[in-house]
Amino acid sequence: MTKRLFYLSLFAGTIWFTGVEAQTSQPTDTTSISVGMNKIISDAGLGHLSASDKAKVVALMGKVYRLSANNSAGCPLSSSASIESAIDGEFEGWNGESIYKLQNGQIWQQSDYSYTYSYAYSPKVLIFKDSGRWKIKVDGVEKIVSVDCIS
Repeated sequence: MTKRLFYLSLFAGTIWFTGVEAQTSQPTDTTSISVGMNKIISDAGLGHLSASDKAKVVALMGKVYRLSANNSAGCPLSSSASIESAIDGEFEGWNGESIYKLQNGQIWQQSDYSYTYSYAYSPKVLIFKDSGRWKIKVDGVEKIVSVDCIS
């Protein structure tokens, strides 16, 4: 059942394209759920659910979609893509556990110990994969450190 809900959450964005108003109260019958949404529910193996339970699934998908839209940046899924952004505010170097929010909304934490002091306001950054680990290069800072995406 968990796997099915996972697959449904992947299709949460279709709520907005099928006419389902997930932000309003839950529909009480399947006539309130679009044909496209019923197909997604059925394809996920949940066609046996009652109309009320289908409405709950649609409402849940809407919540998942809104949460993902609020954090549209999120952690990268692709290991091949690099990320270009900037620190959101002050950068004061690396202290071994530094956490920085980027202007694209992502939050990254230093994952290897290194201490480097360097002050800059909203410096540009390049985050890239190297030998299976994410690395960050901050403009004006020579040291490249390993980081983990935390949000």
